[in-house]
Amino acid sequence: MMLSSAIALLMLIASATVSDGLNVWCNSVTDEGNMTISCRDAQEEPLNLRGVNPLFYDHFGTAQFGLWCAWVVWIVLAFLAFLKISHSCNRDDVSLRYKETLLTQQSQGFHGNVTSVFV
Repeated sequence: MMLSSAIALLMLIASATVSDGLNVWCNSVTDEGNMTISCRDAQEEPLNLRGVNPLFYDHFGTAQFGLWCAWVVWIVLAFLAFLKISHSCNRDDVSLRYKETLLTQQSQGFHGNVTSVFV
């Protein structure tokens, strides 16, 4: 459960970083919003930037979507791990009470009520 929670936290940080990076990149491409085109439309314009993929907005959007989906999956996994641990602890408590009841009745020589074993 701790591992799932830690990975979920890392996914949250990565998702926020990519989302913020996309906003910073879009602001720099559109000159802080002074250009009349949007960031999505800017990928169609020749920017003459070396090493920049012409479909930068699509790639950033895909990475952003993938990271946020991965974060949701890890949150669900952390929740399911918590439920599994909670269920396991409850089952152990019931099993322990059952064993204690059996030992008590065994030490009394089974003279007590047999139905109390199943309580």
